[in-house]
Amino acid sequence: MPNTKAGHNIEHQLSKSGTAPALNYGEAQAAESPDDFIDKLKLVLKELRETRMNLKIIQLKPVVAILRCRKR
Repeated sequence: MPNTKAGHNIEHQLSKSGTAPALNYGEAQAAESPDDFIDKLKLVLKELRETRMNLKIIQLKPVVAILRCRKR
């Protein structure tokens, strides 16, 4: 990621949303009821969707294209 405010923001968001599903899944394993398990898995899915969106932003936005050009 580029050393810019936007680059740092995307990197931070990706690191949060990319690691949260594993932690939340661990919480789901200790669910107190079937409904609690489902609620926790919904949170896992939400975080995975956020991660996917962050990856799309990285792939499609010009800030990444600029970084690719600099590496060549």
